[in-house]
Amino acid sequence: MFSVYRKMWAAAGFILCLVSVVYAYSDGNGTEAAPYQIASVSDWQQLMGTSSDWSKYFIMTADIDLQGISLTPVGNTTTNFTGVFDGDEYIIYNADMNKPTTDNIGLFGRVGTAGRIRSLDVEDVNMTGNNYVGGLAGYNYGDINDCYVTGTVTGKSNYVGGLTGRNTGTITDCYEIVTVAAGSSSYVGGLTGNNLSTIERCYAAGSVSGNSNVGGLTGRDSGTMTSCYAMGDVSGNSYVGGFAGYKNGGTIATCYSAGIVAGTSYVGGLIGYMTGSSVNNSFWDVETSDCNSSAGGTGKTTAEMQDINTFLTAGWDFVDETVNGTEDIWKICSGTNYPKLAWQIPLLGDFVCPDGVDFYDLVVFVDQWLLEKLSHDIAPAGGDGIVNFMDFAAIANNWQGDMNDFADITSQWLMFSAGCADIAPAGGDGIVDFLDFAVFAENWLEGQD
Repeated sequence: MFSVYRKMWAAAGFILCLVSVVYAYSDGNGTEAAPYQIASVSDWQQLMGTSSDWSKYFIMTADIDLQGISLTPVGNTTTNFTGVFDGDEYIIYNADMNKPTTDNIGLFGRVGTAGRIRSLDVEDVNMTGNNYVGGLAGYNYGDINDCYVTGTVTGKSNYVGGLTGRNTGTITDCYEIVTVAAGSSSYVGGLTGNNLSTIERCYAAGSVSGNSNVGGLTGRDSGTMTSCYAMGDVSGNSYVGGFAGYKNGGTIATCYSAGIVAGTSYVGGLIGYMTGSSVNNSFWDVETSDCNSSAGGTGKTTAEMQDINTFLTAGWDFVDETVNGTEDIWKICSGTNYPKLAWQIPLLGDFVCPDGVDFYDLVVFVDQWLLEKLSHDIAPAGGDGIVNFMDFAAIANNWQGDMNDFADITSQWLMFSAGCADIAPAGGDGIVDFLDFAVFAENWLEGQD
């Protein structure tokens, strides 16, 4: 954005150019050494409207709330996004696109083969498009790593997914908690509607509905999917599977699904229909899925699906060590939970089982409150000699679920007439204290208000 003002100095025959410069984005020059910095709504608007920058380097330096902003995809069929976008674990909130007749809908419309998106968190999206619709990218030819999406994605025709509508590139270490609602569409999946290439160490937790080729992780797969899982309920008409609706070529290995599966024809607990493909050491829960058959994989009871021996026998990697530079892939709290990917499991505060930090860890933690030199003295930097609020902060930072309610409690602790966190007894007593925390904890992760 440069405005140039010219003034003729006729007597001398010179042209005097006065140039007013407004620096691009918040900082940087778009190179790998100095990427453009995305720190505000105006930065994102500039990125959307400047296709000549879509081959450059970018890094986020702050969370961005796009509520109420008119959005268009970064990247399209004319100009793919071929740059590198590093979210640096910052969050984009409330991205809303309602374009039911438009293809390639997502924060990024089309990511080209050279495109890279990494460490970008996207929360509360509401994406509606025609073909190739995803919460993060409509169509991915490039590389997406360490990203997640929450919210709602709706497609009117084909290729609809929580993260991407279609993938012909690489997706690794990503997840989605998205309601994918595409009842009349085909190629509909929790993570991606159609996979033609590589997906590794990813999971899908949102519900999925579509017409044909509908799956918990992908609707139709012709590529390779390794060490992934799907937990969302899946419903459709034909070619419906808890993990993949239609498997046509390629391989699925060390994967599982556990959501309810409902359809009319070619319905399977793990895979609805399969041809010319292989499924190795992969499972589905016959009890939670309400489905006793599958075109591939092995059905197990819930108890078997939560038993580490089921997976060790099948060669899954639960070994807590680094081999050839690669760490273990899976963790499990055997007997109480399904396997989870090792990258999901935080270190600090996960005392009870390698399954994330939740109320059970808090119960164990408070038993050592203000006591010295005990196992839960984890902060700062490995402990300071006493279990106190420094340690509690480390736990809170890794807490599972919706952090908003937890933040309300902690930010208003022991404040009089604090408002929304003063919920007990019977609607509040004028101060936020352990009575309020007890009510909050009792309903934690139970899906209650």
